[in-house]
Amino acid sequence: MPTATKFPGFKAIIIGAGPTGLSAAHALSLAGVDFVVLERRGQIAKDQGASLVLAPGSMRVMQQFGLLEALDEAGCDVVRSVAFTREGEVMGRTETQLVVKECHGTCPISYHRADLIRILYEGLPAESKSKILLGQQITDIQHVHGRPDNNSDHGGGDGVRVTCADGTVHTGSIIIGADGVNSLARKTMRRLVLDGAVGGPFDKNGKSGKPTKASGPVWEDPEDPFESTYRCLWATFPNPDGKTGVNCNSHDVGRSTMYISGTDRAWLFLYEELPEKTNSPGVKYTEEEIRTAAEEFGEYFITEGDDVTGTRAEGLRVKDAMARATRMGMTNIAEGVVKHWSLGRIVLVGDACHKFTPNAGQGFNTGLQDVVVLCNLLKKALVQHHRDHPQQTTTKTTTVAPPQLPMATLAALFRQYHDARQEETASMLELSATYTRMQAMAGFWWRLLGWVTLTPWVQSFMVRKVVGPRTAKSAILSYVPFKDKYVGSLPWAMTCSDEGSE
Repeated sequence: MPTATKFPGFKAIIIGAGPTGLSAAHALSLAGVDFVVLERRGQIAKDQGASLVLAPGSMRVMQQFGLLEALDEAGCDVVRSVAFTREGEVMGRTETQLVVKECHGTCPISYHRADLIRILYEGLPAESKSKILLGQQITDIQHVHGRPDNNSDHGGGDGVRVTCADGTVHTGSIIIGADGVNSLARKTMRRLVLDGAVGGPFDKNGKSGKPTKASGPVWEDPEDPFESTYRCLWATFPNPDGKTGVNCNSHDVGRSTMYISGTDRAWLFLYEELPEKTNSPGVKYTEEEIRTAAEEFGEYFITEGDDVTGTRAEGLRVKDAMARATRMGMTNIAEGVVKHWSLGRIVLVGDACHKFTPNAGQGFNTGLQDVVVLCNLLKKALVQHHRDHPQQTTTKTTTVAPPQLPMATLAALFRQYHDARQEETASMLELSATYTRMQAMAGFWWRLLGWVTLTPWVQSFMVRKVVGPRTAKSAILSYVPFKDKYVGSLPWAMTCSDEGSE
């Protein structure tokens, strides 16, 4: 894996060392782009008990990252789904995941979130690992001006500066905000506009269009742009029955459960509709509130039991799983897509710019696609910029780096990135919301849709004709040649023949 910087003078500051931020580190490292990752926590892989499911398109990117061997050891194919009513009546059984494998060469694969983060971190080259900085509590983010070789009248300035609580200052060319639902990068974009430090969205020439006193500052996204209709309690515990790759769901009015079994452990998610919608996803629940919520779900079935063909579940209930839980937590589930994904030299990826309910398992998969599309565009722009402005040698030991990417170039790049991601993020928001509301029986039509979509032939049709063609459009890094391991009946839109090695 290459680590040498191919583009001197350009540096990305990634905020957040979660799965999306570490994926950005991999993508930039492979592109030869210098970077630093700033993580506020003091450790990389804090075990919070949650899981992630990687879709086939994501596994192709992981292959480009060189992580398949470690991922094969840690993951578990999800191969079977079962749905119950609250009372344990079996609503349907399917093996649609095998249809996914037929179409794309792999089933969805489940991972413990902490394990995935560890693999992403440990899979980085040593030089890149040294750029992951922990305990970086950011206190200020600013655009900086003043390089004479750039157009400093553009609102984005000539670089970015990030100040941390310990006094450390990091400077770079762009900021990639991979810092989640409560993103500081996103809030900084809003503050810079409302304070007048930087104007609103840039035009095609990179001009910021700073508002006049009469018009006032305009920013369409509120400080907390996502809305929460449901909350989720999650827990992990040792695999209770040895059955692997099973996804069980219980449907009820205003509530649902989701159980996923891995090789050694299992994960449980309990969803409940909130009394009223809120725009405060960062609510902190006490241990007592979490225990009380779990008790209210206590009698719900979460596994089938020994009879995998019967009409009723006879397996574990929520209370059995919670008695074995080693980690648990609860949070409000944010939903939405922000209007502004970038400002000046700041750009957002993942949960910082879109947030889905987790029922469909699309959060990280969509964030990874953000990273891939953004880094493909960035690499292409840097290659062209350095061709137009080659590095100059002034003495035997001194070279002059090319000027920064002009704001006009970045504005066009970020706009292209935003436009390229709109259709998929809107689709994933709708898909995730549909899953959540079907399983929580949010009205007659949702309940009916839930029953209909549990029919095996309906699910098979959806995979082959609707979801599958969308999955086949998943992007890969355009600059990392690889021999594709995952090949199915639906051809990938981006293949090895699309890739270059510049």
